Amino acid sequence: MPLVVLMALAFFKVSPVPALLYAPLAFACWLSPLIGIVYVQMGWFSKRVSPE
Repeated sequence: MPLVVLMALAFFKVSPVPALLYAPLAFACWLSPLIGIVYVQMGWFSKRVSPE
């Protein structure tokens, strides 16, 4: 389980904040690897800096 989701769950246990407020965090946490894979497949990545 991703660290952000675990931290959000731990914070929810000790705060009076409703759990649904953390849904965007969980969604973004699970979506970020997919976005990374799409970037690699499409060739949208940072170019390496050549050593000078």
